Order: sequence, then structure tokens, then C-alpha cells
Amino acid sequence: MPGRLLRRLIGGKHEVSARTIVLWAFVLGALGGAAEATYLALRQVINHQPATWYNPDVRWTAPIVAAVASGLLGALLAGFAWLTRSRFDFEKVTLLFAFPGVYAVATSPGIPLHPIAKLVLSVGIASVIARAAAARTGWFTRSMRQVAATVAVMLLVLGAWGAATLPAVAERRALGRLGAAPDGAPNVVLLILDTVRAANLGLYGYHRSTSPNLDHWARSGVVFDRAVATAPWTLPSHASMFTGHFNVTARTAIDRPLDSRFTTLAEALRDNGYATAAFTANLGYTTRTSGLARGFARFEDFPPTLGIALRSSWLARTLISRFGWMPGIPDWPIPKTAERMTDDVEAWLAARRTDRPFFLFVNYYDAHGPYLAPSAFRQRFGPPAEVEATSERPWTTAELATSINAYDGSIAYVDDQLRRLFDLLARRGLQENTLVIVTSDHGEMFGEHGQTAHTSGLYFPALHVPLALVYPKVVPAGMRVAPPVTLRDLPATIVDLAGLADKSPFPGHSLARHWRPEPESGPASPVLSEIDHYAWAPTWTPVYRGDMRSLVDGPLHYIRNGDGVEELYEPSVDPAETHNRIADASMQPAVAKFRAIMDSLFRR
Repeated sequence: MPGRLLRRLIGGKHEVSARTIVLWAFVLGALGGAAEATYLALRQVINHQPATWYNPDVRWTAPIVAAVASGLLGALLAGFAWLTRSRFDFEKVTLLFAFPGVYAVATSPGIPLHPIAKLVLSVGIASVIARAAAARTGWFTRSMRQVAATVAVMLLVLGAWGAATLPAVAERRALGRLGAAPDGAPNVVLLILDTVRAANLGLYGYHRSTSPNLDHWARSGVVFDRAVATAPWTLPSHASMFTGHFNVTARTAIDRPLDSRFTTLAEALRDNGYATAAFTANLGYTTRTSGLARGFARFEDFPPTLGIALRSSWLARTLISRFGWMPGIPDWPIPKTAERMTDDVEAWLAARRTDRPFFLFVNYYDAHGPYLAPSAFRQRFGPPAEVEATSERPWTTAELATSINAYDGSIAYVDDQLRRLFDLLARRGLQENTLVIVTSDHGEMFGEHGQTAHTSGLYFPALHVPLALVYPKVVPAGMRVAPPVTLRDLPATIVDLAGLADKSPFPGHSLARHWRPEPESGPASPVLSEIDHYAWAPTWTPVYRGDMRSLVDGPLHYIRNGDGVEELYEPSVDPAETHNRIADASMQPAVAKFRAIMDSLFRR
């Protein structure tokens, strides 16, 4: 097949030299990569879509990577021409090297065409480009070196611009604009253990030793027995923890990032002189495109490595997937492990300026499916799962058991890195004046109500998360808080404990009300959770029937499904929520109260 293609490229009305082939392939690759990057960037602007496939750095990496990949292919073709003393037709060469850039755009998300139609359209557009170029073969032949040199200079400028946007460079600029911080202001560390449900931690009575380091550390502060996430998936839950708003107000979604109207925790602390830094391993919904990066002087999501750069170009991705993994190319695919995250945090702490307090946000992602902890942890609790965690189909009993093994091993791995992080804070003498919060954005389902993963509904295993606060100067040690609380209250709590309550832009109530001798007056925040219907939800999942809302009050958990069906459970005595008590006569006063609260919230 390659031989037949090469023979068809040989000869024609517009023959060109081997040097022209190499330079033209380089130019077309750069233009194709620029077209791909431009489309993806425009799609973000038009749709505001914080998508898993989009890395903003493609704006400069895609043209460079595509130019290099295309140029290398051109060199191979030119080498063949030199060895065989052949001369290739300019129109055919143009068609060959223009096609990848056109096809990359045509196959990008958001193009509503059948795959065959995309292929035919790409060939057609590339053919038009080829004929237009062939009509000016003489000019291109004479000017190819100048054209290639101009493109090379443009790529160098793009590379310099990209280097100027790297996290460390952006941080230096942002720190230079900070005002003074209040005297004695504490550091703040917010650790999110992505997808870790409370039920699988020793801190909450789990029978396996998944979290010995977290359990030991939490004894120095306050543990909340029933902390509830505001959503069972990442973006709306993080948005609540960053702004204090429920999603009924913030309105984040898969195709809608956090709106800039809402002040974030990082912005509030930055405006009070804090150095702010974020390190996230969730490269789907806690990236720069999610709206969560606002206010951070340093925000590290996609690591600036060769492997990540290669992912930015369709041509490079296709070549690597066709020929397999290439030795020497790291991060293929993206392994931003807990160990790597802790290493990055350690390096940042070592290099940071010590003349001001800091706000550090870290998202550890290893307990999220497919639960791929290092082998020593992955097999710690038994044979691990061989299939990826997904809600696209029900799991078998055996798959559930092995998935739990792998999940628990992943939690144990993250817990081991928490030990490193806690030790690091202690070695640097930061313990006494640092508020450390450990929680999760949502839980996980393992067969409860036939559901798996976490985006299928609002049952308690997907919402009940750990929450522990340690701050020796202010937070009492060894305390457990039994009443349910919402993660929506975290921003109000943090600015309160940082001594900035009078400047707080956040709704909600400080959780310090649970240990202060004179608690805050007024009603507590409603413990509300939400998930919106999405079109590709499996038909057997509750969210398939429409938008869902739930409330926790006292020992009870009330769920209102999208079709109006109501459920009522008592998770403390029925953790799997198997007994729906919505029709119990003794529960009708509670049901009426839940209905009134829910109607009030959504009427507003």
C-alpha cells in the first residue's frame, strides 16, 4: 500500500525537487496545526466548553508539533525521491500534506457529520488547495525557502508566547501585583481527594485500612461525620466549594464553565494578599477552561511535557497510535499520579516566597476510575478489576468486587501521598499557622440501586464525602460533628478562619458554628445536592428521567427525581438506601418539610 501511494506521487505536470517537498510539508503541517488549534479555541469561546480533550496550550503546541511531524514525513518522502532519483508532482504532494490539517478540523468534536462524509469533505477541500497551489508551482518553487522561513519565524514567536504563559512565568507576574496581606493571616491548604467516598475510609469506620495516615492526621482537628457534596460530579461540586453557590445558581454543566460573575475563593484570598497556587490531576473538569482557575497566580493542569504536546496535533496522535508507544516520550497517555502531584507541591513550597501567606489547592485524581494505582497498592486488598469503571452498563458481582479492591488500593495510594504532604508541612514549620482541609468532590457507587461510577443519580454513596479540618490555633482537636453539613459552606468557613469574615463575598455559613461557644445565629445552609439530566445518560439510571435534586436534614435523605417520583431514606441505619420510606405515615411531617424547602429553593 505505501509503495503504490508513492508510485502515484511520482511524476506529473508539476514536478518539484526533494528540498521543496520537505519545506512544503513543513509549511502545510504548520498551517494545518494552526487551523486545528484555531477551531478548538473558537469552539471554546463560542460554546464555553470545558471539555476533556481541550488543552489551551494547543494554541501554540499544535502548529509546532504538526509542522515537525509533517516535515519529518516530508523528509522521508524526499529521501525516497533522492534514492530513486524521482521527482514528485507538486499537486499530489500538496494533497497528501494538506489532508491531515483539514481532516483534523473535520473530525474535531462538534462537527455534525457522518465519518464518511468527513473523510470525503476533507479530501475535497484538500484537493481544492492542491489544485490552487499547483497553479502557482513556479512561484512556490522559487519562493519556498522564504515561505518556510517566514512560517518558522511565526512558530518561534508562538513558542515564545507559549513559554510566557507557562505556570511559573505567569506566577511571577501575578505575585508582583499583589497587595499586602493581613498580619498573622494563616496559610490555607485545600486537598480534594477526587471521587473518594466517606464509607471507604477508616475515618468513617471502614473495615479495611485504606486511610491510616488521614485517620491519624484528622485526630488533630474536627471531623464531620456527614459532609455532603453539592453534586455527584466534579465541576459543579468544585464550583460550590470555590464560590459558596449551589448549582441552581452557578449553572455549571458539561458544556458550561463557572461564570465569571461569581467570585472564587482564590480571587478573594488573592485580593487579600495571598499567594495562590493550584495543582490538579483532574484534566477533565478542573482545568483552565472550567472557570476554576480564576484567582490563582499559579495553576498547573496539563503538564508542559513532550507527551502532552504530541497530543495536541491530530497528525502526531495518529502516527503514535499507528506505530505504538515511542520510547523516550513521557506522559503518553497522561499519568499525573499522586506522587507526581506531591512532588510538584513540594517543589513549589521550596521555591515560594515566604513573606506572605499562601492558598494551596490540590486535586488528587487516583481514586477516580479506572483506579490505576501502582501495583503495590492496586493489589493490596485483592485481585483488582480488569475493566474500567463506567456507568455505561451494569457490572457483574465479580466486577464489583474486584473494582472495590482496586478502588480501595487507589485510596490507600493517595493516603500514602497525604502522609508525605503532611510531613512536608511539618518539616517546613507550617503546621501551626496553616488551615488544612481534606475532603472530596463526590463519592462513588458500587452496585447500590444497580448503579456504578457517580454520575447516575443522587444516592448517598455518591454524595457522602470525607471532611476534616486541622488548624491548631483555632480548630479544636479530636472533635466529631454529627449533623449533616454541605460543602457549599467551605468558602465562608475558610475566609472566617482566616480572619476575613468581614470581607467575605460568599453566601453560606461558617462551619465554625459547630465548635464556637456562641454559634452563629440563623438557619444553617440547606444540604442540597443536584444533578442535571444529560442526553447520553443510560436508560436505567435515575438521571435519565430528568433533573434531580436532593436534601439531607437530620438523619433523613430526600430525593426528588426528574419525573416527580420522590424517595426518602435514612442512611445512618440504611447505608445502601434500600428502604424507601416516602409513604410511611410517620415520615409525612418530614416529607412536607422537605417539599417546602425544595420548592422555596427552586422558586427563588
